[in-house]
Amino acid sequence: MSKSAWMASNRVIRARVKFQLLDLARSRRNLTAGHVNMQCIRKLARAGLSALVIVVLSACDATVDGEAAGTPDPGGDSPGGAETVGSPMPEPPSRSVGDGVYSEEQAGRGKVVYESQCATCHGDALLGGGVAPALVGAGVIEAWSGQSVGTLYASIRTTMPAGEPAALSPQHYIDIVAYLLQANGFPAGIRELSLEDRALLDRTVFGGTGES
Repeated sequence: MSKSAWMASNRVIRARVKFQLLDLARSRRNLTAGHVNMQCIRKLARAGLSALVIVVLSACDATVDGEAAGTPDPGGDSPGGAETVGSPMPEPPSRSVGDGVYSEEQAGRGKVVYESQCATCHGDALLGGGVAPALVGAGVIEAWSGQSVGTLYASIRTTMPAGEPAALSPQHYIDIVAYLLQANGFPAGIRELSLEDRALLDRTVFGGTGES
């Protein structure tokens, strides 16, 4: 119950108690005059309860006022205040493709798929030819700067092979990405690029440490 609702209810109860106490005063005068009956006795019994109600309400008023004045706002600006419910969690840090994000074995599988599916247009040395762009070199790394491995994977899968995009398996495409990283001088690590954690692929970016 809010404080305003509590105070309103309190006032109603106090008014009823005061009425009972006034009625009690009349009953006591009747007793003093010698007019004893059961109604007077019942009113005297209620009098004790009425007095107790007033004491309890007064104590509750003091408690409510004290809490309103002394309880800090958990989500306020005061130093040391609790964090507001629903505050966004900090995003996990990104990692660089220079940190060894693929394995040698994965790059080897990617090379096999590249030679059978991509070399016809992009060349055995990945230098491109005709309308097919080069896939290695400083210009390529600069063009990819700031992009994620997840973006590169999605781009290759939705556009290659030319005229037949998404014809390969998802694993083949991610293995090709590993081969492209190797071909551009990024170091291998002990773990493979995995499609099971797309969020991690999207946080693995070109730029930062490790590029050569």
